Amino acid sequence: MTNLEMENVAGRNSLKNYFYDEKSTMLFWICLILAIPTGGISILVFLCVKIAQFFINSSGDEAMYDRILEDDIKFLKLRAVNVMGMLPEELSLIEPIVTHGYAREADAVNKALEMDVEEKDLLKKIWSSIKSIPSKILSFFSNFFSGKDYTSHEVFFKGRDDKVRCSLVSFTMFSFTEQQIIAYFCNYDIALGIILKEYVREVFYRDVESVSYGNEIWHIYLKNGKLSKMPTSWVRLTNPSGKSIVAAIDGENDILENQIVGMKNLIRSKKEEMA
Repeated sequence: MTNLEMENVAGRNSLKNYFYDEKSTMLFWICLILAIPTGGISILVFLCVKIAQFFINSSGDEAMYDRILEDDIKFLKLRAVNVMGMLPEELSLIEPIVTHGYAREADAVNKALEMDVEEKDLLKKIWSSIKSIPSKILSFFSNFFSGKDYTSHEVFFKGRDDKVRCSLVSFTMFSFTEQQIIAYFCNYDIALGIILKEYVREVFYRDVESVSYGNEIWHIYLKNGKLSKMPTSWVRLTNPSGKSIVAAIDGENDILENQIVGMKNLIRSKKEEMA
C-alpha cells in the first residue's frame, strides 16, 4: 500500500499553528474572563494578549507556506510518475502540465455558480460567537492536556499580501503518451503533511471532446469569520463518459495558458492521425 504522507520538510509544523492552532484565541478569552474582576487592568491584559496573539499567528507566515508548497510540488511530480507506474521517458510527448490550487472537496467552499451566500445578521453572528466561547475553551483544555492530534479540514487565511492560502491543496499533473492522456490527482493537507486522496485517470485522445479553461468566484469564510470572494481558475477535459477531468489552477496562469494551447494542438493532431 502506498504511503499517504508528504515529504517531511522544515517548517511544516509551524503551519499547524498558522491554520489549526487555537491557543492564541483561547488565551485571549481566558485572560479576558480572568481580567474582568480586576477592573481597569483588563485593558492592559487586552493589549498584552493581542500582541502575543499577533506574534503566535505569525509563526507560520506566508513566505514559509510558499516555500513548503514549492517543495511539495517537486515531491509530487516524482510521486506522480511512481503512482502511474511508468518510466519518465514514456510519459510525455510534450512537457507535462502541472497545476495546483485549492482542494475542490473543501466543505467550506460554496462556489458562486452553485449558490448565493448572504452575510449573516451582525447581532446573530456576535451572539453565536459568544455562545461558542465555553465549548471552545473546554475543547482547548481537552486537546492541550490529552495531546489530541490535529484534524485535517479546510481553513482559509488571507495573508499580509492579500493572497488567500488554504490548508488543503489540490495538485494535478497531465502527462501525454502516444495513445492517451494520463492525469494524476492529489489532494493533501499542507500543514499536516497528509495525503487525503490520490488517483490516476486515463483518457484516449480520440475520446477527448473538448478542452476548456476558465475562471470562477468562490465564496469562502476566512478563519477570522469574514466572508471573502476568491477568484480561481481551472482547466477541464470533457469526454463522452460525462466524467470531466478538472484541475484547479493557482499561480502562473500565463504559462499554463500557453501549455493548454499546446495540449489542444496535440489532441487535434492525434485525432487527425487516427481519423
